[in-house]
Amino acid sequence: MTKNRFGCILITVIMIMIMISGTIGSKGDRTTYFKKCLTACRNSTCNNPDAVVQYYENREFWINAMFWSCEDDCRYLCMRNLTEFRASLGKTEIYKFYGKWPFKRILGTEEIASCLFSLGNFIVSSFYCVQYIKEVPSSYDLKDMWSFHFVIVCLSWVFSTIFHAREYVLTEHLDYYFAAANIFSGSVVGVINSLEISSTLAQYVVVGFFATWYFRHIYFLEFVKFDYGYNVKVLVVQSIIVTLSWFAWSYRYRNKYQHAKKISVALGLIVLAGALEVFDFAPIFGIFDAHSIWHLLTIPLYHVYFTFAITDGKRHRYTKKDHDK
Repeated sequence: MTKNRFGCILITVIMIMIMISGTIGSKGDRTTYFKKCLTACRNSTCNNPDAVVQYYENREFWINAMFWSCEDDCRYLCMRNLTEFRASLGKTEIYKFYGKWPFKRILGTEEIASCLFSLGNFIVSSFYCVQYIKEVPSSYDLKDMWSFHFVIVCLSWVFSTIFHAREYVLTEHLDYYFAAANIFSGSVVGVINSLEISSTLAQYVVVGFFATWYFRHIYFLEFVKFDYGYNVKVLVVQSIIVTLSWFAWSYRYRNKYQHAKKISVALGLIVLAGALEVFDFAPIFGIFDAHSIWHLLTIPLYHVYFTFAITDGKRHRYTKKDHDK
């Protein structure tokens, strides 16, 4: 497969992700079975003074440790009851509830696979972030910019881990905002490297442009409407910018630097792995869904991304700054 054909396939996948991003819904929480179950659970336990005291005294350690409320527990139990009831009737379609799949709860965590794989991404990212700071010479004028981007990458995986461990409004927002910061900061280094912008003023202009776009995006989500579809569309556009920037750089230096292909392959595969979100499927064994598998696949791909950055940063070891000393 030629690079041009690979690029066409990549852009096609991205455009499909944009088109379907606003069409995802759920059926489970709208069923009569679920509504009746939830009402009965609330009335018999959460709204019953004696029963609710007994409930909190006798529940499992991990349910306490992960701060499950009686209301949350009722939702989870009714969700699992309906899912298992439909399975017993031979129904193959698994309903979503409030936009989410009915995962099995393990150690007080519903999305245990996404949580652990996000932690794996954080471990890989933090290791290579330290390696980058240690190994890339300070004479490289973009080292600070890359280092800032990598710190954001690490933080994005921290908040992804926390969010998948336990979903609250705060953990959800932090996950979304740092995931966006990850991609926006990647756009900055991608554009500056691809266009080989050496002027400090011009670099500030690029940073200012993407920073303004980012904070406007966050303002909309926080104070206007927390819209999943809108968020996906913005991040997909950013992914196109990052990927095309590095494809251009990689193509330009394909015969000069052996590591030039690394970045286009890494980012291309990360985006293609993200296509799993398009072909969303119910969790296997109630644990592994498309989103969790995407997090699993990004672990080795981040290894490629970081090692590229370290290799490319090292080629700036002997620069004009060094010779002028």
